[in-house]
Amino acid sequence: MIQKAKVKKAYAKIKARELENAPKPIFSVSQSEDNNNAENRRDGEEHASQPEPASMEMHPERQAMLDAMSKPKPVNSNNSGDEQGRRKRRQKRAFAKELEIAEKRKQEMERRRKEKELKQKEREAMARAKRPDQYGRKRLGRESKVLLSKVQRLVGQV
Repeated sequence: MIQKAKVKKAYAKIKARELENAPKPIFSVSQSEDNNNAENRRDGEEHASQPEPASMEMHPERQAMLDAMSKPKPVNSNNSGDEQGRRKRRQKRAFAKELEIAEKRKQEMERRRKEKELKQKEREAMARAKRPDQYGRKRLGRESKVLLSKVQRLVGQV
């Protein structure tokens, strides 16, 4: 028990040292709050359990950076556009053919995928239609519907 107490005491000392060397908070406390804290210390009313509230004032460097970002950049009236804008337009013209080819390729792939799905559905429908009913007879009505839809699709394509 004595050894545990010694360990706890040593840990408390190390922790106190680390708190002293810890980096200061980003938000600074205003001067009026500093004066109030000094008076409280003189009166002997320290509130160690309650940390000081950080002020919501923004750091001057950050404020300057935000102000600089919010200002619009001056536009040269003698230039029709900046260099990047011209470069973008050239790229659009240069790759227009490639973009067209890629779009056609995508459309062709989509058309093939739809055809494949349609053929698969027809196969499944025909397999269902060819299955005999509970008495072992063919279901000609179902089979004829599948064949009719297939013929309509073929005629519609031509």
